Amino acid sequence: MNDKHTSQVNWKLLFTAYFSLLCHALFENGRGPAYPRILEFYDINSDKGSLIFALSTLTGLFINLTSKWWLPKFGAIKALRYASIFMFFGCFSYYLFPSLGSSFTMLILGSCIAGLGTSGSAIPMNLLAAKATGPNLRRRALAGLHGIYGLTSLTAPLLFSVWINKGEYWYSFFLLVSLFPFLLYFMTYRNFSFEKHDYSTKSMKAPVSYKTRFLIGLCFALYVSGEILISSRLVFYLQEVTPLTRQMTEWALGLFFLFLTIGRLSFAFFHLPISSIKALFLSLSLSIICMLLGLYVNLWFLPLTGLFVSFFFPVGIEWLAEKFESGLDVMTASMFTWVNFFLIFMHYGFGIVVKNYNIQIAFTLPVYFFFITLVILSLLEFKILKQKD
Repeated sequence: MNDKHTSQVNWKLLFTAYFSLLCHALFENGRGPAYPRILEFYDINSDKGSLIFALSTLTGLFINLTSKWWLPKFGAIKALRYASIFMFFGCFSYYLFPSLGSSFTMLILGSCIAGLGTSGSAIPMNLLAAKATGPNLRRRALAGLHGIYGLTSLTAPLLFSVWINKGEYWYSFFLLVSLFPFLLYFMTYRNFSFEKHDYSTKSMKAPVSYKTRFLIGLCFALYVSGEILISSRLVFYLQEVTPLTRQMTEWALGLFFLFLTIGRLSFAFFHLPISSIKALFLSLSLSIICMLLGLYVNLWFLPLTGLFVSFFFPVGIEWLAEKFESGLDVMTASMFTWVNFFLIFMHYGFGIVVKNYNIQIAFTLPVYFFFITLVILSLLEFKILKQKD
């Protein structure tokens, strides 16, 4: 970051936001590689095992729906503090209950507790990162924040693999992960100079109509669904429709996360001299083109999509901050509510399309999601929000 801008940065605040996402990402990205071992440990099928993801998402939806009450009451830092408690006990339960031989029901309970923590931290961490810097550095700060998630997507499976190769039990990995939210809890007690400002937002009155909030939420929800569909189903798609070996398909997924990380970290260190709305249009347009090339020309374009989807979310938060400087808290909370709500139906809907049609048709869904996002974003930028101004 340029020296003339570093005085605008509240480093304590920014580091706390980054560390919070690290806690979140280690748990979420640690569950993926542990999932087959969880199924084997409890001797259950994937339908039942998926409850640890589905129910944690549901509890997260509850957190987002009630944010208009708890966010103004506690403020971002206290909310992060309480979220770290839930994250700690959620992570620790993944170690405690299996080590005691408890039933799978207890692990589901731990997943619900973790869901309260991960969703409870999502809104505060984005708000703190957005407010830790001035407008000139906001995009880079947010890109760095979400670059942490991309980086952890690469490193968490590797850490888990190393842990298992050392002869450790899968559940002991989560004892290690639980140390991070434990540290986060104490970090929130530091003396933050920003607390003299009104970061708790005494009023959560929405600055725009419900219809506009819905369209903004749908815009982000469709993008997030597209990214998660690619990352969570890429291996499955490649194994079903291509002659690639299992190792090669996993390597393709690793490339997707590598490009995702490179894209977000590049935005953190280098300034792209275009407006946020143009950057969003660029991200969506290139993502659509890359997906279509991967589906119909050469499959290795699919991992490359990670590079182009990488900067949509951090730049999207910047765009929200530009449009709603005084109402960012309520708009961010509303956006995350719709993202969580849509994700529940997205996973189910993907399965329905695969069952009734095939994986090739189902894997085109991200293209439609990105295109609809492009249309909604254009409508918001050039008509609805322009009328508000």
